[in-house]
Amino acid sequence: MTGRSIQANVVGPTLLAERALTEPETTGAVTAARMGRGAAVLHVIRDAAVIGALALEDEVHDEY
Repeated sequence: MTGRSIQANVVGPTLLAERALTEPETTGAVTAARMGRGAAVLHVIRDAAVIGALALEDEVHDEY
């Protein structure tokens, strides 16, 4: 959407624990698998509840 902006709170697992928030069962297995292969997982919070997650990862390349 051109010209529109979205605000979001995105937190990692440490802040989830500090805020006593738990991840929904629907995303837990997927994010655990992503973290297991080295991705950084960030959780999206709305109204004091986890509503989603983003996994950030990069492929490692051989140096030339």
